[in-house]
Amino acid sequence: MFIHLRIIYENKLWPEYSSAHNNLATLLNDTSKAEEHFRLALKAHPQYAKAYYNLASLKKRQGIVREAMFLLEKSLINDATNKDTVSALAALYMEAARENDAQQLHLTLLRARPYDPVIHVNYAAFLHTIEEEPNNRDALFQLSLLYSYTNRTHEALVIAHRATAAQNCSTPLSSCAHLHAHYADLLKESYRDEEALHETMKEEEKEEKI
Repeated sequence: MFIHLRIIYENKLWPEYSSAHNNLATLLNDTSKAEEHFRLALKAHPQYAKAYYNLASLKKRQGIVREAMFLLEKSLINDATNKDTVSALAALYMEAARENDAQQLHLTLLRARPYDPVIHVNYAAFLHTIEEEPNNRDALFQLSLLYSYTNRTHEALVIAHRATAAQNCSTPLSSCAHLHAHYADLLKESYRDEEALHETMKEEEKEEKI
């Protein structure tokens, strides 16, 4: 692949082939050349979110944090639900003492992709970072949702129970309402599972008597 991309670039076969420039840049050890190709990719395709993200990662490694933040914001404009970009930008916001902006990024992504377990894990980790409390209600809620989405109902129920008892649910009310609704759904599901198991055991006992 590296040789193929070199041929494209050096022979100028497709000078505006944005993905070739982006991919070649990720393979180069020369950071100045890599940056040149990332910028060529963006010149050919100004909405190329991945190239913005990759160039931002390069700038962050170089310690140029302000530009890295700007590039990640540009990437997010063109790919609003990319979880890697959200996590990277939220981390930079936290370093810049912009905790509310970082949290808003995670919440916006959660609303857009509510069934992605990785996003719940990332948000739970973020909450633990800012709270540093093992019984943080919101972090436990996100972890319970993760278990629920991955069919680990019992673990989801245990964590949800801890979340309901963790903190005063005075604020925010919407968060508390979602948590208690989630807990109620888990209790119903657990009850149905127990009923189904009970019925199965009764049927097995009947068959053994026959």
